[in-house]
Amino acid sequence: MSPEKSSSLKKTGGKAAPEKAGENHPGETGYQTEHREEHYKEYEKGEQRMSLVYAFLADGLEEVECLAAADVLVRAGIEVKFISVSEKKEVTGTHGFRITADACIGDADLSAPDCYLLPGGQPGTEHLAECRALCDALLSAEKNGKRIAAICAAPTVPGRLGLLRGKRCTCYPGAANEEKLLGAEYTGLGVVTDGYVTTAKSVGFALDFGLEVASLLAGQAKADEVQDRMIYEKRIG
Repeated sequence: MSPEKSSSLKKTGGKAAPEKAGENHPGETGYQTEHREEHYKEYEKGEQRMSLVYAFLADGLEEVECLAAADVLVRAGIEVKFISVSEKKEVTGTHGFRITADACIGDADLSAPDCYLLPGGQPGTEHLAECRALCDALLSAEKNGKRIAAICAAPTVPGRLGLLRGKRCTCYPGAANEEKLLGAEYTGLGVVTDGYVTTAKSVGFALDFGLEVASLLAGQAKADEVQDRMIYEKRIG
């Protein structure tokens, strides 16, 4: 089976008002606060652009963690692009499903997205961690006002780069060790956002993960609307 998606996802639904600077986002940096203020001013003038998320794909990824989150984001009016970290667009997931990316990482503008999304799975997570271009983008995310979202084993990618130091986070329990989560506070919760980083525990929280990222990029009201339309009740824990 080969899930296919167009190279340019179209926005559906109306625009959601972004939250004003600082609202429900303790710990965000000055640059991110300024970025949020700019988005709010654009919205008030009717000029807000669609948020853009790059979801990074590698052979051995956990398919549901990628596709479920991407589906939720698109429902929230967020553009999602699939980026392969290898030199080939087609990747094969842990369970044998083939996914065709929009672009290979060498052809992608890594400064373009508002959020870098990392699905878990093995050996997919290790392939992400070995991708120098991706790691460089993650290292510059905070100063450039970008968000990072990682689920299951994938929080260990920013974790090994020291990007979770001093932050609350979660990940797949088997991946939760000091070597891979340098200086982080592991909570074991389903989904955690601390500053510019959102982490999620496992595939069972993939929809919650998508809704959390949607709330950060499109506003809580839009995320709630998507959740209601999906008739979905968030998991607790």
